[in-house]
Amino acid sequence: MPHDTIEGTEKARKLIMDRIKTMNKYLNKTASKCRVETNITTYVIRHTWATCAKRLGYSNELIAESLGHEYGNKITNIYLDNFEQSVIDEVNERVINVLK
Repeated sequence: MPHDTIEGTEKARKLIMDRIKTMNKYLNKTASKCRVETNITTYVIRHTWATCAKRLGYSNELIAESLGHEYGNKITNIYLDNFEQSVIDEVNERVINVLK
């Protein structure tokens, strides 16, 4: 996001929606080249990733944080440590390997 864009503003929301639209366009171009006939979106990709991670036995908390979501009570989360980036990287690597 550009440095002059404030998170949570209408400008930020529009920028994010524009980038999602562009990403979906390129995802479908890629899917078409791979002869995938299903409409692929960022939602489908994120849902697939989360499902694979869950089936690999990762916790809902780790999956939520990996997707950039909060999990559970906001105040409780203040007191909990975040997962190390290496753990999130390991989840990503294992999910990628399942999809190969």
